[in-house]
Order: sequence, then structure tokens, then C-alpha cells
Amino acid sequence: MIVSYDTIMYKPPYQLNSKILDLVSRISMLLGQLQGLDAQSPKIELRKQNQVKSIRASLSIEGNTLTESQVTDLLEGKRVIGPKHEILEINNAIKAYQAFDSFNFKSLASLQKAHKIFMQDLIDNAGKIRRCQVNIMSGKIIKHIAPPPKMLDKLLQDLFDYVANNKEDHYLILSSVFHYEFEFIHPFSDGNGRLGRFWQNLILAANNEIFKYIALETIIKDKQQNYYKALEASGKAGESSAFIEFMLTSILKALESYAQVFRPMADDAKSRLGKAADSFGKKDFARKDYMQVFKTISSATASRDLEYGVKHRILKRTGSQRTSKYQFKKY
Repeated sequence: MIVSYDTIMYKPPYQLNSKILDLVSRISMLLGQLQGLDAQSPKIELRKQNQVKSIRASLSIEGNTLTESQVTDLLEGKRVIGPKHEILEINNAIKAYQAFDSFNFKSLASLQKAHKIFMQDLIDNAGKIRRCQVNIMSGKIIKHIAPPPKMLDKLLQDLFDYVANNKEDHYLILSSVFHYEFEFIHPFSDGNGRLGRFWQNLILAANNEIFKYIALETIIKDKQQNYYKALEASGKAGESSAFIEFMLTSILKALESYAQVFRPMADDAKSRLGKAADSFGKKDFARKDYMQVFKTISSATASRDLEYGVKHRILKRTGSQRTSKYQFKKY
């Protein structure tokens, strides 16, 4: 039987070893413990905090000097004094992270859209695959000669086919392989680092929502030199095992650092009201709406929870008895 080469899916080279397998097992076990548990902080606020940390850390790796408080101010629309191009970098990244859920990690077109957002007004060809040769420098030393432009379309198509069609690799490994291969290909004239980290997060979050609430980039920033060493080691080896190990170690550390946020909430009025705040935000709601969030509690328990909220100035009540409506005072 003749097998067409075109029917064989490309798979980037890497070698499984005992450390990689152990890290996947440990991460999976920790995710299992966290799965289904509610964060003690409202999820919307937790995600906002994560985005601030992610943006600041990822762009700090690229040389941006703005602080976490300045990033927060920009996210809230406040005026910040700093280098104009650094403020633009942060504002662009805010737009990209706010659009996080709109991107399809299996789509090259979606990746180009993300790049355009990240690099708008920073480079002339934002969102477009480079058509010039680039080298990755460390001072005056060439660390990596990126593939020539004529190879990029094929390399990117192979990489996205692998991501879209692979049924064998655990998504923890697949996301790390993508990250390395993307940096190796270096498909854009600038902005590849921030986009590669962003896209790995996208793959992780598509497979487990918990990854929306951690800032993996902060761990990478703390181990920035090891990050570059892992990229370089994989480049010299011609396969991504060293980089996979580094990223899995970083993922495990990020999950361990944030694990306390995902501990089970106590089954009491205060903790239930915290979860309800995440559900209702600033909207008015009635007792029956509250009971839709907590389907296993009785109407009497719901009434006591709401009374507790009013008494402790967590809630504002309007109306009376059956017509009562509630709203969270601080959200």
C-alpha cells in the first residue's frame, strides 16, 4: 500500500523523559484537587489581577519598565506618566488580554489578529508574517538564526495542523511544544515573545479554565535567564524537551503559588454571598434569583443569608417582604 506523505501529520521533535512524565502527573493531580472549587475572591476580580500581573511580567521580559500599579492604572483608564512606546505596549496588551476568550488557539488567522492587537502602531507590519530575514541577538552574539521567509508558510501550517489534529500529546506538553516551535519559527518581525507566552496560556485555558486565573508569565519573568537557557538548549538539541521541562516546572509553580485562592469555600452566609457577588455583580436580584445560584439551600437559609448581607452592609435592600430586591454595595 502506498501512503501519501501529505496524509502523515507533522509532529515537532521532542523526547519524553521521567521528569516530564512526573511533572505532567503532579500538575494533573493538583488540577484535579482544584477542579470545581470556587475561588475565595470573586472570579472577575481575580482574573483582572491575573491579567495585570501577566501583562506586566510578559512585557517586562521584553524590556518594558512600567510597574504593576501603572499597568493597573492604565487598565482603569487613568493617566500614566512614562515612555510613550511603553504605555502603548501596555495598552495594546490590555486589549489583547481583554479579548482573550475571542481567540481560537487552533487558528493561524486568529493568531495574526492577536499579533495585530499587540503590535498596533508599534511596528509597520502588525499582524503580517515577516518577509525579511531576522536573527535573534544577545548583545553582539547571534543566538538564533530564524528560518527564512520562504519557509514560514509551510512551518506555520505544519505547527497549526499539529495543534488542531494532535490526539496523542497531553495539552500541557502540546502547549509547551507550540510555545517553543513558535519562538523557533519567529514568524513576525517583532512581538514573538509576548505572543508565544500568550498563546500557550490560550491553549492551557482552553483545556482547563483554572489557567485563566493564574499568571504564568510571572513565574517565567522570575526565571527569565532559565527561560532563555531552555530555549537555547532546545535549539542546540534540535528538539524541545529542555523547554518542555522548564515550562512544566513553571506551570506547577504557578499553580502551587495560586492554589490557596482556589480552596473550597466554607458553607456559610458570608462565603455564599461572596460567590453571589461574582454572579450578580451590580445587578438587582431577588431571593428566588439567589436560590438559583445555590440550588441546595432552603428558602429560610436564603432569607437568613440576605438578612446577614443587609445587617453587615454587604447588601442594599429595596422594597419589602416578597417584593424585596437586593444589590451588592461594593463590587
